[in-house]
Amino acid sequence: MKRTWFRLTVAFIPAVFGIFLPVFTYGSTPDFINVFWGFVFGFGWYLLGYFASLSSPPAVLFGSLLWPMAVCSLLFLWSGCLLRLESTTKIVVFGVLIFSLLFNVPQRLTSMSPLRYVPLYPNILGAVY
Repeated sequence: MKRTWFRLTVAFIPAVFGIFLPVFTYGSTPDFINVFWGFVFGFGWYLLGYFASLSSPPAVLFGSLLWPMAVCSLLFLWSGCLLRLESTTKIVVFGVLIFSLLFNVPQRLTSMSPLRYVPLYPNILGAVY
């Protein structure tokens, strides 16, 4: 049971940071975007832009629901493999995962810097809607 909760945590914490982080604000603090996980979850929208109009209903379904579910499923499966690694490798991989969660920038910075060319999930979702 502990392993399942661990795997669910590894699968869904990046989703919170990649998709929902701009929703959470604390008083006068700016909206933040996690660049790494925002890119991972936004890459589905980016690929879809080559094949279909982003405002079509199938594209919206894929970009906002199916792609994030696929990424979370892959993270869930990957975390199961991660549990079988030896301890030093496991520590390094967890360090990289935690570091990726800390790479947050204010949302206004992404529109005024070269990050505006990176397909971040919240920015693409804002453009579609």
